[in-house]
Amino acid sequence: MDILKVAVCDDDDCALDGIAGAAEAAFRRHGAQAAIERFHSMRQLNERMKEQRFDLLLLDIDMPKVDGIRFGLYLRENKDRTEIVYVSNREDRVFESFQVHPFGFVRKSHFLKDIGAVIEAFLAAQRAEDKEGEQLLVPQGKSGIVSIPIHSIIYIEGSGKQQLVHLDDRKDVLALRSSMENLESKVADKGFLRIHKGYLVNYRWISVIARTQAELTNGEVLPLSRSNAARIREEYLRLSQADRSTLL
Repeated sequence: MDILKVAVCDDDDCALDGIAGAAEAAFRRHGAQAAIERFHSMRQLNERMKEQRFDLLLLDIDMPKVDGIRFGLYLRENKDRTEIVYVSNREDRVFESFQVHPFGFVRKSHFLKDIGAVIEAFLAAQRAEDKEGEQLLVPQGKSGIVSIPIHSIIYIEGSGKQQLVHLDDRKDVLALRSSMENLESKVADKGFLRIHKGYLVNYRWISVIARTQAELTNGEVLPLSRSNAARIREEYLRLSQADRSTLL
């Protein structure tokens, strides 16, 4: 994950420094680096955002002239989807802030507890996005390199010297001139299971693992290697539990 760009906006100097320092420490505890910039007004922040893209905004609500909710609405109206976390004493305005679709709300009265939890959740969401953005790159001779979003692959099916990639966003299959072993080496750590010598499956699409077959969430049924069924089931459970722990 690259260094995250974070903006903190509060008209109180002590609060500004405290929020920025605590946020930086929370990012560091979770193994992430953040470059944090401080702003005393929404106008200052808005000017900076014309030249700098931020990953996260930590905004006070109760601000002079333009408050945090009004500024959030302004961003959304202008199609700016930068994640916003409100840091405020104005707990009475939590529901009002929902129209901005903020990522979270940190109460200043419970600041240290809340800031750690919301930054942990933010980093989990960022890492999930990074994972979805990964590409499977496969050389295709004179045609160059085929790039396929890994998250869109349902399964890969062996077909002689070609491997057929079944994708969730297209009805036809994509034929790759590559060995199954080569493709497995590229996606084995991305949540794919070799359930049979001719099938490499994205575990997120598996709904049922039986003795001799695996049923997918789209209704397809694929053969399962009987001799490796126990290992496949164990690996599937490990991946499922890892995903659940990330979401908690």
